[in-house]
This record gives sequence, structure tokens and C-alpha cells, in this order.
Amino acid sequence: MSAIAMLVIALPTPATAQAWSTISSTPAGPSVERQVNRIRQDIRNGRETGQLSRREAKNLRRTAGNIDLRAGMYAQNGLTDSERSFLDSNAAALRSQVVVQRSQTKR
Repeated sequence: MSAIAMLVIALPTPATAQAWSTISSTPAGPSVERQVNRIRQDIRNGRETGQLSRREAKNLRRTAGNIDLRAGMYAQNGLTDSERSFLDSNAAALRSQVVVQRSQTKR
């Protein structure tokens, strides 16, 4: 299981913190959507250049899809500050994982 998947599973859901944060009427941020779209483009580029194996790219795309799915679920009732922070953290972690995997020497 990838480190990102473990991070997503290990972190408590922001719904438990919802009582302590404000709810924003803004959708699951274009910022999260833009981040994930850029990450997906980096994954495509890594696959095309041979920096990522098919398996690595598939796992990274799956994680990106999970972030998108969660963003959509959170956006239905308005995004809390903790939910936005959670999504941003997950996107940043995925971005880091893509960078690391693309920069590793393939055998």
C-alpha cells in the first residue's frame, strides 16, 4: 500500500472536527481540483517519459481519484476549514510522492 493511501486511511476524517470549524459555502475548491489536475498531468508526463512504471502511474492516479472523490463528497454540504485543509494536505502529499517517484532511478 502506498504511503499516500496509508496517510488517507490513517488520518481521521474531518467530519469529527466539523463542530469546531466553520462551513464555507464555496465548493471543493477549484484550488483542490487544479492541484489534482496538475498532479495527473505530471503523472501522464512521468509515464510518457518512462520515469513512472505503469503500476506506479496507476497507483498515483488511484490516489488522485480518491482525493477528487472525497472533495466531491465534502463539497455537497459546503467545505469546512478542516476539510479544505485535509484535501490540501493530501494533494500536497501526493504531489511529493509523484516528484519522488519520477526522480528515482529506474532499474
